[in-house]
Amino acid sequence: MRSVEGIVLAAAYTQSNGVTQLPLKLDPCGSQFVVFREPAQSHPAQAKRNEVRYSILNELSGPWTVAFDTKWGGPASARFDKPRRLDQSQ
Repeated sequence: MRSVEGIVLAAAYTQSNGVTQLPLKLDPCGSQFVVFREPAQSHPAQAKRNEVRYSILNELSGPWTVAFDTKWGGPASARFDKPRRLDQSQ
């Protein structure tokens, strides 16, 4: 399950001699929820891997404005002229 999006994904796993192996690739400080609901025989593994693959949906070009909820103490909006890391923001 990808907790941020609330998406449930089928897991890739193997089971042998009463042992279930579930290979996971985690980013630094990363985590995943793993839920075993029923015996593996009821839900055979269908996935080939457990890692999440990301793809670019859209590239940002030129300036853009981001809106925020001011109830959290931040500004109503912020304008960015180019992409930059948040830890390098001013």
